[in-house]
Amino acid sequence: MAFGRQFLADPDFLIKSREGRPEDIRKCIACNQGCIERLLLGEGKIRCAINPETGQEIIYPQGPPDARRNVWVVGSGSGGLTAAYEAARLGHQ
Repeated sequence: MAFGRQFLADPDFLIKSREGRPEDIRKCIACNQGCIERLLLGEGKIRCAINPETGQEIIYPQGPPDARRNVWVVGSGSGGLTAAYEAARLGHQ
């Protein structure tokens, strides 16, 4: 299961490793909150604190939004940093 969690955090980590880009790999922080804990408690779809797309690949936004917004992110934990990264990736400021 430990190797499987890394696939949840970054499905492309083997490709990035092979290409010599270890700095681009999203690393599993072994928090167990979205993968193992959800599975054990029967709380629905699998999730990942590092990869917000996990379990939502079909509905996750890929392109720019209709309206760009100024976004405030409070907190610099894994969730806050991921939120800031994803907002910037989608074109928000």
